Amino acid sequence: LRPVVSTSCLRRTFISTPNSNAKGSADDFGYQGQSDMYHLYRPRYPLDMFHEINQRVPTEKSKRSIAVDIACGTGLLTTSLAKPLNVGCKTLDDFGMGFKKVIGIDTSQTQLEKAKEHSQCSNIEYQWQNIDERMEFENDSVDLVTIGQGLHWFNIPKLLSEVKRILKPETGVFAVCGYGAPRFDQYELFHKAF
Repeated sequence: LRPVVSTSCLRRTFISTPNSNAKGSADDFGYQGQSDMYHLYRPRYPLDMFHEINQRVPTEKSKRSIAVDIACGTGLLTTSLAKPLNVGCKTLDDFGMGFKKVIGIDTSQTQLEKAKEHSQCSNIEYQWQNIDERMEFENDSVDLVTIGQGLHWFNIPKLLSEVKRILKPETGVFAVCGYGAPRFDQYELFHKAF
């Protein structure tokens, strides 16, 4: 497995007020309006990043059955995986990787609700999963696992063990996506694993 890392950099900060209606006990996006702001102002991933991922995933339909987007948030990355295959385009709005089924998982119910609200692809399923424990996928069943700008939230050895467990051997791809090269406490452990 080889990680794919994007290299452009943007930063934003938002301040919100608590929402007493937020679901989930540890929902970091449970503030009123925070998911709306996230979805509106979160920088989009560069088209070049998607082209890089596309080059690493076999194009045969049988190799693009299932993609899992970990820490999917409001589905910004998830949607591009689910759109019909269209890699020769010039804009991200038109780009699609053509996966038969895409599963976006997150621990924030608020973010998942926003993702469902904006989802226009019938082949996307959004699920709340405790990603720190065990992901609810069969061994050797997933063609692509992505994580966009979210690696720092996880225990890297546990996450890598789960990703390796669910990816198809030989052809599975794990794409770590972001606006720059990731830096976090467990960075060295991640690179040693790959």
